[in-house]
Amino acid sequence: MTPAFFLGLFISALLWCLNVGQLDGSGNVFDYKQEIDDADPMIVQDPFLYYLDYKTVYVNCSVYGESPFEVSWLYSTDEISNRSSDYTIISGSKVSNIVYNPNSDDEGYTWWNSSLLLNPINNSTVGYYYCRVNTSFGLNYSKPVYVRKPDLPRLSSTKFNKIGDMVFGTWRVISFPLPNILISFQLLSSEPIYQKTVYNDYMTANVSNSFYSTSHNFTYVNETNVNSLTVHWSFPFHQLFSMQLIAISYDCSSQKEHYHQLYNHSGQAYASFLSLSSTERKVTFSCLCAECDGIEWRRDNVPLPKSSYGVVALKKEIWPSHSINLKHSILSTSFFDSYLYSCQPVYYQSDIFEIIPAYIDVPHAEIIKRPEASTYVPGETLTQKCSARSLYPMTVRWQKSINNLFSTIVKTDSLATEGLYNVLNSTISFNISIMTLLSFKMRCIFFTYIYFQPDNFAKAHGLYQKGLLFERPKPMTVNKITQNREMTIQCKPIVIKTLNKTSILILHRSIIYHV
Repeated sequence: MTPAFFLGLFISALLWCLNVGQLDGSGNVFDYKQEIDDADPMIVQDPFLYYLDYKTVYVNCSVYGESPFEVSWLYSTDEISNRSSDYTIISGSKVSNIVYNPNSDDEGYTWWNSSLLLNPINNSTVGYYYCRVNTSFGLNYSKPVYVRKPDLPRLSSTKFNKIGDMVFGTWRVISFPLPNILISFQLLSSEPIYQKTVYNDYMTANVSNSFYSTSHNFTYVNETNVNSLTVHWSFPFHQLFSMQLIAISYDCSSQKEHYHQLYNHSGQAYASFLSLSSTERKVTFSCLCAECDGIEWRRDNVPLPKSSYGVVALKKEIWPSHSINLKHSILSTSFFDSYLYSCQPVYYQSDIFEIIPAYIDVPHAEIIKRPEASTYVPGETLTQKCSARSLYPMTVRWQKSINNLFSTIVKTDSLATEGLYNVLNSTISFNISIMTLLSFKMRCIFFTYIYFQPDNFAKAHGLYQKGLLFERPKPMTVNKITQNREMTIQCKPIVIKTLNKTSILILHRSIIYHV
């Protein structure tokens, strides 16, 4: 991810830490330079707390004044009404660590930062905590801070709704304290079928002052309670490769994020060419899906036996300490196979996402119409047609056995579609003259343009940032040539009489007879 993202995450995490303290009863922070009684130390910051990794609570209290004085911590299951009783001075196993850090300023006053770590947080540690200053002049109590038992982020419910091309989802998350939200998703690009790529992207929602701000128009997060939130999102389902819902908590002491994956979902499969071998006349297809349970190959929409291909499991790191689970399968067939192949993810969870097969076909175009052997006479117009179909873009070129055969040639190409296929029709025409050779051959060549994914597709690419999830497919051009067809020209003899009628020339092509 970009440095700006990490800066934003750090700031939001810091705010998250501070908000947790404010949400749980922290007091105000005063200017310790305000005028105070020299003999009366005061609590300049009431206890505030951080929840660390949902297991430990860090509580801090600040005291400022003239020594000597003593700082201690009090614990009670209820708010203390009579401060002379109903509390426990914290010591022993309930406190993992108590640290006093006295620092004196230029005026001789001492600043005490008193901290404690509570671990584990259970029924014996949940309650109210006070910071108390013991001086020779009496006791000074802080406001209470309430420590409640944390709740690890978990998914409470999911709901999906499909309207047109969009899927609208709602997740309800239970957690205390409330985390930041990261939706990591991988999407298929909108390029044509032969040029598709997979991109990594993300949506974030950071809590600030009890309000979630999101980074994406497709996401809205709102707090429904102190320990619950809802995540609303929408996305075009046909572009989805996979997605993950991740809750992020922040350890304020170590300044480290903790990732809690709550939900993952498989989308559409990604198919591409893995290798082409002209010597072996073999083409190998590659299919990938994420967060899926398996892959199914089909030929003309009929499932192939599982024994004809294998499926392997892979992992690819996307975020720190977070990976997506991939399934990968390859299938080989002849260069000149005439079937339509497809692959699709297999997963057992029931939801609204539709499975759209990822179609793939052999790279060579299928010839539908070829030039026909024909006979013409001078004065006629030669017209020949070629047609081919393919999943991929095509161009066509006509070839003649003799170059510069005709001065004017008209070539017309038209493109149509038949279901998933592109159909290219080409027509060539020119006039036959008495100078046209008696015979020549013609054929057409169809070029198809494909992209193949190198076999290092799982290589880390664009890690921690938006961008390609796999390597960019490489372009390749293959061709399919029709058979030569012979064109025959028949010319009638032409009789030319001289003016004096004494000589007659019979002209047949290039042979001149004197009569």
